[in-house]
Amino acid sequence: MSEQQLHGLIGVLVQRVRSANCTKLDKQVYIQCVATVCRHVGPRIGSHLTDIGPLFLSDEDTAMDGGDKEAVHEMLESCLTAIESLVIKCTQQMRPYLHKLLHKSLALALYDPHAYWPDEDDDSSWRVRSAALQVVSALT
Repeated sequence: MSEQQLHGLIGVLVQRVRSANCTKLDKQVYIQCVATVCRHVGPRIGSHLTDIGPLFLSDEDTAMDGGDKEAVHEMLESCLTAIESLVIKCTQQMRPYLHKLLHKSLALALYDPHAYWPDEDDDSSWRVRSAALQVVSALT
């Protein structure tokens, strides 16, 4: 993928996520697409961090209440995996985000839905905790 194609792809995905008529499900799909691109293009994504960083660090996207918890867990795991890759491959460009990443990753590592909904059968939240701990590991 050329730089021009990468720039165009990231631009379209970020624009769609920020669109006023983007549904929560669409937003999750677009963020997962951005996460996949991040994992596969390596350090070349560094020049786009100012656009994609806020997508991964948005407080509303880490809210665990309501909706399809499996889909939210899947999106969070995908984002955290991409963040881990960014921390490893784009260390210098990630420096401005490190404090917030550490704070958010630690909060997600402690997330336990069974503490709030003890009767709920939840098999996917462990993936979020595991991915969050991998980000913490990459940060240290």
